[in-house]
Amino acid sequence: MFMAGAIPDHVFEQARQQFAEAGRCIPNEQRDFTEWHLGRPCYALWAARLDHAPVKAAVLEAARHLDGLLLADYQRQPHVTLALGGFPAGQPALRDDFGRSALESQLAALVTSAPAPFQLEIGPLASFASAPFLCARDVEGGLGQLRRLLHPAGDTPDHSYTPHVTVGLYAGPWAVE
Repeated sequence: MFMAGAIPDHVFEQARQQFAEAGRCIPNEQRDFTEWHLGRPCYALWAARLDHAPVKAAVLEAARHLDGLLLADYQRQPHVTLALGGFPAGQPALRDDFGRSALESQLAALVTSAPAPFQLEIGPLASFASAPFLCARDVEGGLGQLRRLLHPAGDTPDHSYTPHVTVGLYAGPWAVE
């Protein structure tokens, strides 16, 4: 369920601090990035889709507020990323391949647990160095539960997790003020 509201500063303070320390936005490009995907056409991730009119409206309003600073034609369905998978592969050969056994294990964990619906609070505009976002607060711990199911051994990535809804990607190295 979507809830608009004030989100405490601690939810996105780390992203805010890193953004300020960066001094400039990281510019993004619209291109194929063949050096990353190495001919692998798909990348798998787990996300909570936010198919709610108020969330879509908030994302559009934030993008309008940042008009001229973002890549044109950025189109993503509003979502909160839960976990990264990787490039689907029958037999994983590269570090970022996502094998069938990993997918089946994660699917089984989700089906067995059958998590209940939960609420997210979508709040103010904030930013990473590469992308502005709307803050998302895990009101009832639902995101945390899903992340634990997807990473049962606690093998989550090294970076900290900031639940968010991406608004767009910066088009240039704009100065952070």
